[in-house]
Amino acid sequence: MMLGGRFLSNNIVMLSDFEKIMNNLYYIMMVGLLGFCPLQALAEEGVRTKSDVKRLVSKKKGKLFFEYNKALKVSPNLSGSVVAVIEINPLGKVISCETSESTIASEALRIAVCSTLGDIDFGIVKNKNHFIYKHISNFAALK
Repeated sequence: MMLGGRFLSNNIVMLSDFEKIMNNLYYIMMVGLLGFCPLQALAEEGVRTKSDVKRLVSKKKGKLFFEYNKALKVSPNLSGSVVAVIEINPLGKVISCETSESTIASEALRIAVCSTLGDIDFGIVKNKNHFIYKHISNFAALK
């Protein structure tokens, strides 16, 4: 779950410095209390891999298509793709999501895709670099 966050005019979700610190403190506290981070997807080498991220994102496909079906009720011929570029910090939290390359006309669906991806806990890794991942969701209305 992402604390706070705001969508800026160019389809980017950004957390304030305070929100980033609070997210980091939450996970540090959980690791200290439980000895592990809930929903942790720690890679063996201590680095985040594209396949790890892709696996966790694929578990949210149902939620993504649920959001698409909601958008279809407003626009029955809605189709296209949402290209979401997410930035994941070493603690496994999504700190930004950009959908500027998307071809779908629904702003609400773009926001819902970023929100869904932002709720994923990607797990803590030892590598201190942020990870950038590009996810493409293709949506086509059934005729």
